[in-house]
Amino acid sequence: MECQVEKKEHFRHLLLFAFNHDGEDAKATKAAREICAVYGEDAMPERMARWWFSRFKNKKFNLKDAARSGRPVQFDEDRLNQLLHENPRQSTRELAEQLTCDQKTVVNHLHLMGKVQKLGAWVPHALSQNNRLQRSMIAAGLLARHRATHGHKQRFLYRIVTGDEKWCVYINMKQRKELLRPKKQATPRAKQELNPWKTMLCVWWDWEGIIHYEILANNEMVNADLYVQQMHRLNEAIHQKRPDRRYGVLLQHYNARPHIANMTKAAIQTLNWEVLPHPPYSPDLAPSDFHLFRSLSNNLRGISFSNDVELRTWLDEFFESRPGDFYRRGIEKLVERWEEVVNNNGEYIIH
Repeated sequence: MECQVEKKEHFRHLLLFAFNHDGEDAKATKAAREICAVYGEDAMPERMARWWFSRFKNKKFNLKDAARSGRPVQFDEDRLNQLLHENPRQSTRELAEQLTCDQKTVVNHLHLMGKVQKLGAWVPHALSQNNRLQRSMIAAGLLARHRATHGHKQRFLYRIVTGDEKWCVYINMKQRKELLRPKKQATPRAKQELNPWKTMLCVWWDWEGIIHYEILANNEMVNADLYVQQMHRLNEAIHQKRPDRRYGVLLQHYNARPHIANMTKAAIQTLNWEVLPHPPYSPDLAPSDFHLFRSLSNNLRGISFSNDVELRTWLDEFFESRPGDFYRRGIEKLVERWEEVVNNNGEYIIH
């Protein structure tokens, strides 16, 4: 498994190859889309590709991160994403304080990650007119299906099984601001490591609760082979925990590369499941993102784990301790969000 820095450099080599292969008139946007088609839609933001192409045109071909005196070259973008997910209305100064880095570093990484600010909140992508149209059309279609089956035994929302992946770090620092006199210095804090030990949580649930979850090996990521195996394990869990389910599963998952690979589609077809359409760049329409993971992140603050056993024990208790209607509300919120996307012409939902 490649480490994060090596993966970034690999993408930069691909950009340089595209630049050299097609000449200086090569389109950075085309190169970024080709990389995303293979590695996932968020692998290479178009802005980042354009930035590297501008370097190449100026005869700057060094693909390494520039070293800075007295500062590490690594930056924890996963932590930055987590902070933005918890509260997208934070300023770059507030984010820099939590990441113990300078404000300019945060600004640069937000730019490279393709983040844009809308009405004071950071969102994942600058939506094009086509993106907004896709979001509106898909939301309208799902809303129509829900309304067509509302009140019927074959309830649309009841059939939805949703899932996603999330990084869980083993040391979750909880920082609080101090109220001090103007000239008094704040209490020094130990600096959190930029790349703490972390593991990926893969979880699937419906409006009755958690159906199945897995914790991957340290720093392991999901690929198509693993995701196909997970789909079969999820199927077994559905038969065990939802034996009274009389209708087919409606699988709602984000359109990451492993989720839409041909082998994944074939496996899901053999299970006789239907995959609900999900527009690109739309975590605001994924219940795991806007509901389950938000609650999980809030409860993880200040919690530390020594090993997978401790993490798994904590997750078991967290999932079981949610209020009785917690999971149902997460699925039902989809209807409100579909309506909001349609009414706002495909714009992001920021709240």
